Amino acid sequence: MFLNYLKDESKENFLKLSMAAANANRIIEEEEKQMVLAYCKELGVKEIIPSEKIDIDKVLSELKEKTNKEEKKVIVFEILGLMYSDGEYDEVERNFIDNLINEFEITNEELNRIEELLNQYSELYKKIVLEIFNK
Repeated sequence: MFLNYLKDESKENFLKLSMAAANANRIIEEEEKQMVLAYCKELGVKEIIPSEKIDIDKVLSELKEKTNKEEKKVIVFEILGLMYSDGEYDEVERNFIDNLINEFEITNEELNRIEELLNQYSELYKKIVLEIFNK
């Protein structure tokens, strides 16, 4: 949704981070795969899910260095959306997010606001789908 705010140099690392996030609990659900493919489309990159082993520390370090505060918040918002996409948000995924916000120097208060906005967005999206498609 907001990935167009990321600089080109951060796109690949965002996708690697997305795959690491989707695999945080060692289960990549179909919804999570679809979200990563949607991220590829939004970023304007070939729809390839990175398959190599991801050095999460290196990815986080590069993203921390090459992104500003707004970009970091976009990344957190999108990664949370990915983790929520399968309807499960377990302790392992929460630990992944805690590590992410600590690395990005995002406060728990900021994370709580991002989570609340994501939940509001999800509810509104469901209402729009129901209204438009009568589902």
